[in-house]
Amino acid sequence: MKKVMASLLATLMVIVVMVGCSGGNSDSKYVGTWKTSEVSAAGQTFTIEEFNELAGDSLTNQADLTIVLNGNGSCEVKNAAGTSGTGKWTEGEGKITIKDSASTIELTEEDGLLVMEQSGTTFKFKKQ
Repeated sequence: MKKVMASLLATLMVIVVMVGCSGGNSDSKYVGTWKTSEVSAAGQTFTIEEFNELAGDSLTNQADLTIVLNGNGSCEVKNAAGTSGTGKWTEGEGKITIKDSASTIELTEEDGLLVMEQSGTTFKFKKQ
């Protein structure tokens, strides 16, 4: 379990640090605020609430991500600890792409949730 938590923490730190976005998408169904609802790694899946019970506040503060996709193509990704990054986002080819000057994150839609896979960890986000 400690290895799973350490892997999640490392992945989350990379995600928050590397976030950025682009484009104008005011009519997109994705515009709005999305929050982590589920985290999966090493064959285990947790709701964010279950993750909090198992991992405690310090890890949950890193895993509890909020993605804000604005209609002007800008975005912000932040965690519950207050670490955030900004950039641009685009929609196309069945995915959302978030970019900053150093990195790219891709999310797909699955059953109304946005899904992101990074380093063997899957994050699912629910629109608020």
